[in-house]
Amino acid sequence: MYKRQELRCAARATEQYSGKPAASVVVTDLVRERGLDQPAGRRRLNEAGQQAVAATAERVAGLVDELLDKRWSRREGQFIDDGPRDGGKQPTNAAAGCACGSGIPVQVVTVGGRPVTLVALPPLMEQFRAAGKTPSAATTRELLEQVALYNPLPADAEAEYLAALAGEYAVFCGQLEVA
Repeated sequence: MYKRQELRCAARATEQYSGKPAASVVVTDLVRERGLDQPAGRRRLNEAGQQAVAATAERVAGLVDELLDKRWSRREGQFIDDGPRDGGKQPTNAAAGCACGSGIPVQVVTVGGRPVTLVALPPLMEQFRAAGKTPSAATTRELLEQVALYNPLPADAEAEYLAALAGEYAVFCGQLEVA
């Protein structure tokens, strides 16, 4: 049997390379807690494995729902309670819908003269600001790379996106300093 600390490899890797996760699930603990049979196989699951997957999905969905209204400081490893995330100035369409009913914050920005909705931009800017990243060309490039993980970006519009993100992040940092 595995030692307790050897489990949670994904949570430990996330903490090492990205920051402390707000929550994690140990599937073997969940199986034991629910009184399920031990799953057999990892690529082709037996009935017990299917039940473990369903229980894990249910637990993760519950954790996501619980955490959506809370802010988590990955640097400090604790929840933050400092009022509205953006000084109360989020756009009306402030969340992208998900099949599970949760929402991901979005922000409408002007790219090349047209409005574009970018999924996850508000929390990404919060994360950059919390990490002490000041507006700069390097920061904007890194922000674009992160935004591209959540949004399809046309390859021929990179310069326009860089300009839009540079302006948005500068405004975001200025708004937070004033508040």
